[in-house]
This record gives sequence, structure tokens and C-alpha cells, in this order.
Amino acid sequence: MTIKPTSIDDFIATGCGRCKLGGTPGCKVHHWTAEIKALREILCKSALDEQLKWSQPCYTHNGQNIVIIAVLKQSIALSWLAGAQFSDPNQQLEKPGEHSNHVRYQRFFSLDDIDQNRDQIDDFLTQALSNDVQSAKKPVTTAPASPTELITMFDQDPEFKKTFESLTPGRQRSWLLHFSAAKQSQTRQNRIEKAKPKILEGKGWNER
Repeated sequence: MTIKPTSIDDFIATGCGRCKLGGTPGCKVHHWTAEIKALREILCKSALDEQLKWSQPCYTHNGQNIVIIAVLKQSIALSWLAGAQFSDPNQQLEKPGEHSNHVRYQRFFSLDDIDQNRDQIDDFLTQALSNDVQSAKKPVTTAPASPTELITMFDQDPEFKKTFESLTPGRQRSWLLHFSAAKQSQTRQNRIEKAKPKILEGKGWNER
């Protein structure tokens, strides 16, 4: 059984705890420790408040989530939660998934990469805290309702339900879109069964 972190320091020391590699040398967090600390230092020097949300370092302003440090297998990223509204002439931002409406990733591959893009990070921070971005009305996007087959699975496996509900909203939405896209009940059930191991590892539909 994995144990989820209770603080940012705990996250750096043991990982996010969303998969069986948490607390082991194989956890991807350990591969990016120096980069996590570098990004954390930059964000902590800004006007943002640091919190642990969804077992990840999350930075907020006036109660609004602004950016998350997202640790990936091949890179580390600043996940800007309103990044779709940013001016991005250097094209550093990318969608984390096909159905991402607001979130944009700013990826880094090394400490040097972070250092070389420090000005761009500061620019995105400024944009994130601007009144225009803070007050911008976002399009209303409603995640599809949980299909009957998923609800049945939740009833049969409460631990699976608990894990699914602990996923980030974006990850939950990606799975619901994937399940609901199937027209046949048996196909939906098959998709859920196949997805279960990845969900129990804390992953979204588009994550390997």
C-alpha cells in the first residue's frame, strides 16, 4: 500500500504516492529532485502561496490554483492552470492532452533548461497574476457523467472508487471521456477493466 505525502518536503523525499513506486528509488520524483527544488525556489519567491494538492506541489493566489509542479517520466513541467490564456510568442506551452481546455505544460529537461528559461517563467507568472487572466471568464466545460458500468465497478471495489476520486480533475475527466466515448455497454466495461491498473497508479488516460 502506497503512502501519500503530507507536505512538499515529504513529496520530494518519497514521491507522490500515487503508484507502487512511491517511496522507492524507482519513483520518477527522485530523478527530478534538483529540478523540483529549483522550480520550487522560483515559485516560492513569487507572490504565490505553496500548498500540497493532489499529492503535488501546487501554488495559489487568493485561493485560486495557479500552477502545479508536474513530474513526468521524460521531463518536469510547470502546469499552468490558465495557460491557454497566456501570450506565448516563443511557443513554450503545450496541451497535456487532447481534451485539455485551460491547462498548458511548460516542460523542462534539466537544471540548465530551467535557468535558461527563467525570464519566460517570470513572464508567465506575471501573466498568471494579471487582472485580465484572473478575471477572465473561462468557457464552461462539464465532464461527462460517470457511466453506469463505472458506478457498478465503484460499488464492487470501494478502494478503486477512492483512488479514482483522488485523481486530479483533469485525469478524471480524461478517463470519463474515454469511457463514455464507447457506444456499447460491453465496450465501456472492457475499457474500464483495462484502465483499472493505470488508474490505481494515479495516471490519466493519455499517460503511459
